[in-house]
Amino acid sequence: MASPKSAPMDEAHLQCTICLCDEGEVVQRGCCCRGDAGAVHLACLVDQAMHAHDNHGDWTAWTRCTTCKDRFTGNVQLGLAETLFARYEAEPDDMRERLYATSVLCNARRSLGKLEGIAALEEAMVETYRRIAGSDSRNTLTATGNLARTYTALGQYTRAAELQTEVWETRKRLFGTDNPATLVAAHNLALTYSNLGKYADAAILQEEVLATETRVLGKDHSDTLVAKGNLAGTYSALGKFAEAQKLQEEVLATRKRVHGADHPSTLLTTNDLALTLRDQGKYADAMQLQTDNLEKQKSILGPEHPSTLATISNLALTFGDMGRYSDASALFVNVTTSLASVLGADHPHSLLVKGNLAYSLCLEGKYCEALTLHHQVIADESRILGENHPDTLTDRSLLSVTLRDLGKLPEAEEQCTLVLSKIKPVLGQDHPNVLCASFRLGYVLLLEGRVVEAEELLQDTLERTQRTLGRDHKRTLETSTVLGDALCLLDRYDEGLAMLRDSHQRHQRVLGAQHPHSLISTTVLGDSLLRSGDDGGKTLLLEAFESLRRVHGDTHANTVRALARIRKWPFGEAVRRTVTGIEDGSPVQ
Repeated sequence: MASPKSAPMDEAHLQCTICLCDEGEVVQRGCCCRGDAGAVHLACLVDQAMHAHDNHGDWTAWTRCTTCKDRFTGNVQLGLAETLFARYEAEPDDMRERLYATSVLCNARRSLGKLEGIAALEEAMVETYRRIAGSDSRNTLTATGNLARTYTALGQYTRAAELQTEVWETRKRLFGTDNPATLVAAHNLALTYSNLGKYADAAILQEEVLATETRVLGKDHSDTLVAKGNLAGTYSALGKFAEAQKLQEEVLATRKRVHGADHPSTLLTTNDLALTLRDQGKYADAMQLQTDNLEKQKSILGPEHPSTLATISNLALTFGDMGRYSDASALFVNVTTSLASVLGADHPHSLLVKGNLAYSLCLEGKYCEALTLHHQVIADESRILGENHPDTLTDRSLLSVTLRDLGKLPEAEEQCTLVLSKIKPVLGQDHPNVLCASFRLGYVLLLEGRVVEAEELLQDTLERTQRTLGRDHKRTLETSTVLGDALCLLDRYDEGLAMLRDSHQRHQRVLGAQHPHSLISTTVLGDSLLRSGDDGGKTLLLEAFESLRRVHGDTHANTVRALARIRKWPFGEAVRRTVTGIEDGSPVQ
């Protein structure tokens, strides 16, 4: 998440720590100074920075607190940056002071998600540095790297990767592979590879960086730990959960030993480990880590610190995975409100969480509320980020789920088709987001009764998903289950049941027999066996249903879905009478 926006102090009569006056709007600096020590008039900070700059040549006063030495954040950071830029905006574009002021302004705007116009300013700055200092100069490489960060924020990952490759290759040539700046460049490029869905390429590069930093800096160095954590994240994206968890547990143990259990970096690593546990379906363990972590972050960082809000948002996702949809929605509401106050309602992170809230409302069955919020978020993202930004298209994909569960299948199909038409040319047909959208479209086609079309699309999607993410990735397993169901609906039971049995076995081996996805695969296999004339499917179907009731409760969507399959059979009504609180309807998948 980006840095927090400063807000007017609620306490009465707080004095500005510079002028010692309590009149006017007193805000927090947005640095490590808190409470009374952080109270200040923005205008006083501007005067202080001007004095330090004009009389002592101290440029850092524009970006760092003179008391705690931490960087300013939020509106204070932006206000200082805009004042500095205004002083030099009319000067020649190759003036050193103007270049510095431009960089400070772009960094401030980027951190607040105010992306309009940044790329043009930074493109011009890169060209100026190349003209006056050459392509190999430190300033040129730094400016190029910052421009890549902006393109990443804009969702233009291909352009970002081109620039980062240029920076990395230049630094390798000039300074060698072991230079810290070269390693940072490689790290940034690997993250962009991940954004592009090139997880295998990202992992190769991150493994090289980790090996080098371990050898050069030592296994306990903070940069080495960051590299190990990033590699763990990539392993998780590849579905290599055991490897990811092992690395994260190593990082966490080292951070606790070196920095202490309550250090911010330790808390961040704990959050990353919780995400990996959640990906494996270990929801109770993930929830416990996140809950404990949250209490520490509230105490140490504050309840509205970006890291604290990120943990709350991740805890909400865990609640959703556990079927605690109302609890998830309540947390998303709180985070949405806090982010609107801290970062602003139009910040990309605020919109991202609001999109998650809409999806959570859909999972609750509050389809009309979800639909209204989805449309609002998409309209805001289209206006702020653009209609083709990955965040905008992700929320369109989520919108298709709500439309599908409202029974508006033609509209759901339209959204899926639109998303695919936008992201496939940019990201490529093997990108995970493309594969997810293809899966959702295939599922809608299946519900529309267009089983042949669905089967064809799901076959292609499964082949690409297996190749890109591996046979044991969650998306691969999910696609296998739905495709197997489609094949059985086409009376291709030999193929369909073979696929469902294989998917069922891999679900249990990779995620465990009681993981919700494993139980869903069991219900589909049991139902398909019954349709093929194999009475053994009844036991599988009923056992999976009882497990879902035990894990999630009677009203969870997964339980409702399993009951819908059971009710088609002669024994179904007897089972139905044992369940309370379930209304007929289309559950969410």
